[in-house]
Amino acid sequence: MTSKSLSIGARSRQFVLELPLERPDGFGGVIRSYAPGPQVWGAIEMLSGHERVRADRPEQSLTHRITLRCREGVTGAMRLTSGLRRFAIRAASDPDGSKRDLVCLIDAASGDAELRALMGGSLRLYDEPPRGTEPVYALFGDVKAEDWSTDLDRGHAQSMIS
Repeated sequence: MTSKSLSIGARSRQFVLELPLERPDGFGGVIRSYAPGPQVWGAIEMLSGHERVRADRPEQSLTHRITLRCREGVTGAMRLTSGLRRFAIRAASDPDGSKRDLVCLIDAASGDAELRALMGGSLRLYDEPPRGTEPVYALFGDVKAEDWSTDLDRGHAQSMIS
């Protein structure tokens, strides 16, 4: 089976391939963080999307395909980033064995599992929250940070700038 390779011009979005770093958490598990790896160019397309109610909260799930130039060693433990968006790689393969393309299937809703867990299981990200939205949700905007550290404690307060 031969598949049609994307032209170089179709790969117009810049991604960073992030590599996982794992360290022991002291309780038998690991804490996973990511380090920036190589910059790559690719094409992204949405394959499917659906919304469902889970624990009385709406949850959206989007599945995308990202096509890159073929490269060895890409695994499901890695992720791709583009600007502020993070994409967890679910599967990566060379579709026709020609070593031209690498197709990554990703689930955008679970691209940041840590953030989703902190928000009660679903991502609610807004430039301005809809009226009546129940917390927890995140806002995008300008922020002012003030240091309130003392000799005994360190910390800061953040507030949105209107």
